[in-house]
Amino acid sequence: WRLTFDAIEFPIFVCGRDGAVHRANAAAQKLSGMAFEDLIGARLDALPRCQPWTGAAGLLPLAAGGEPVSTQVQEPVARRTWELAAVPFSRNSDVSLIIVIARDLTALLELQESLRRTEVMSTLGALVAGVAHEVRNPLFAISATIDAFEGRALDQGLFDQFTARLRGELVRL
Repeated sequence: WRLTFDAIEFPIFVCGRDGAVHRANAAAQKLSGMAFEDLIGARLDALPRCQPWTGAAGLLPLAAGGEPVSTQVQEPVARRTWELAAVPFSRNSDVSLIIVIARDLTALLELQESLRRTEVMSTLGALVAGVAHEVRNPLFAISATIDAFEGRALDQGLFDQFTARLRGELVRL
């Protein structure tokens, strides 16, 4: 049982209704930075270096009612987001223990934000390509009209300065 419990990558505490730790897996011990022996009997909300456990301690009274509860908390210093769940565990039909599980959602949320930014940039790129296409069409028509005007002008010298200016602005656009 201990090997299986420690193999779970999510930090897990088994606590009493008062928040005292009865058991902890290896991930929870590592996150707390405390020796395993020191964790047993410690209160969940008093653990060092463990921002998510402070939030989890608030779930204990709710889970003691017999129903699982969950929430998300943000750890401002380390900038991590945790999903916390507190699940009541009954012995003899009395909720005497509560299993508290933490899952670090930071990487998942960053991936979702990156995907959202990529989608926005893709949409913006499509919009810019559409605008460029719509601008090029009238520019081509203007260029063709200038060509036709130059070919039909009787006094070429009189209009050269105007057509040169129009062509310069057309190329710039």
